[in-house]
Amino acid sequence: MVLAWPPVPETLVSSPFPVNFGYSYFQVTNTQSVATPTNFQQYIQLPPQLTLNTFPLKFYADPALTQPLYAWYETPTTVWVLLPNGIPANSSVNIYFNVGAPDGVYTGMAPYLSSTYGALDNGFSVFPTLYDNFAGTTLKSIWKPTGIGQPIGSYSVNNGFTSTCTTGQAVALDTATQTYSLAGVYFESCIGPVTASAASNNIDAFQVVNGVATHGSNTDSLLFGLVGQVQLYYTDSAGNNLADGGASITLSNQHNILGVSANGSTVAGYVGYQTIASVSETYVPSNIYFNAFLNYLSGSTSPTLYWTRIRAYPPNGVSPSVTLV
Repeated sequence: MVLAWPPVPETLVSSPFPVNFGYSYFQVTNTQSVATPTNFQQYIQLPPQLTLNTFPLKFYADPALTQPLYAWYETPTTVWVLLPNGIPANSSVNIYFNVGAPDGVYTGMAPYLSSTYGALDNGFSVFPTLYDNFAGTTLKSIWKPTGIGQPIGSYSVNNGFTSTCTTGQAVALDTATQTYSLAGVYFESCIGPVTASAASNNIDAFQVVNGVATHGSNTDSLLFGLVGQVQLYYTDSAGNNLADGGASITLSNQHNILGVSANGSTVAGYVGYQTIASVSETYVPSNIYFNAFLNYLSGSTSPTLYWTRIRAYPPNGVSPSVTLV
């Protein structure tokens, strides 16, 4: 069962503020000499008095509050706001806000934060390149479950994608027809508890043959996940095996965020936005099938994939700073 956070109040005064907070906008500053991409997702850590469970917010591009911005609560204290025009080089933009209950249109939340799974999830608008929360009981046509050369294990869709593998089995979930570029983006997935005894629970994998990504075995691939310990495995297009192991980590939280990214020649894997492992590689494939999840030789463990997404990479890997004004 997915445990939701306390229900969001359904009725809140949206204007004026019920409380004089003494500030009215977030100032987001890009310190780099290049602009962010357009459709840039900005991460904001909220102060205690402005959490989802105290005073949920709606976000705007103008002080008159007439130009709403898409926003998605990842937790009650963190939110992603989509900036359609990005942030110019060496510049700041303001994100204005007012109190208002999420409506699932402009302001939404991760699927497990609402009392009904996915009812207020607008991640499709905040992460327009790719987002899925696996709500309901049917996979969207973009996804293709495979055994990556092994006998395929069992899987189900029921407000999340859950798989179970016995020894020798595997379940991978990759995009069936759509390819993406790894350069300039983060590939991220949120998976449920994974025990340390799991032989291999990977997410974010792709296979590359002659510069074009294919479905298939682990040869010519990148895998990042729990393999006894959290590790990043990378095999370039020439067949050179590269690997960089990280510290032993048990993904015991209900919701664990794992991802991969590429910045120049550095391909990195991380957990909870902390880089665990990275490799230097001159070849970063531009045509890849995104593998949101891979459960491999995992015994009796049954991890669940709750959501997966692609978001923009910040300039030079440096995230814009946020100041409450």
